Amino acid sequence: RLLSRHLFPEGPDKTVNEHETKIRKAYLLFKNAPVPSADLQVGRQRFKDSREWLYDKNLDAVALFVNGVFMDTELSVSTNLIDPSGPEDDIVNYILYVTDHSSLKDKISFYGMVRHDGKRAELDPLFLGASWRGRSIKRQKFWLDTASVFGHDGPKRLMGYGVDMGWTSRVNLFKQTSLTFGYALGSGDKNRRDDLDRNFRQTG
Repeated sequence: RLLSRHLFPEGPDKTVNEHETKIRKAYLLFKNAPVPSADLQVGRQRFKDSREWLYDKNLDAVALFVNGVFMDTELSVSTNLIDPSGPEDDIVNYILYVTDHSSLKDKISFYGMVRHDGKRAELDPLFLGASWRGRSIKRQKFWLDTASVFGHDGPKRLMGYGVDMGWTSRVNLFKQTSLTFGYALGSGDKNRRDDLDRNFRQTG
């Protein structure tokens, strides 16, 4: 992606020009490797779940996808090698994502993610969670995301949890009209003086 911005903060006689070159995707995909029903993908690729609860980012990764009859498994190691721009890009992600697709209208997934900061050895959060996407009732859509976080952030131990749930219903008032209800909750930390941080944090 090539991006050029021409800004006029103080009128047409004073301009600020900004240019950016960014690699969005560039990967090799090896089908049926290293074994049949498995795919190996290497390079810059998109990490995104349907509701962006877990991740939504382009990262440099080695990812293995195993496609089963009733279950798909994704195992990956990812970071930002091509164009790091901040401390967040020093983190390496280890992700295991398993999805049960035995039902045509409901999808249940379980995941684990470890984030390790190479420059801060004391930062190593572990995320464990599950998600459900439901369409078993006509014109209705449901979702549920849950996660727990453990590990360490400096001298503090991490122990938090979060929940995000909702329901969308299509109604017949107008064409393509829908009504959505949602609720989200994250744990908090009442005592900041001890060595246990109960605040929920997402993966970043």
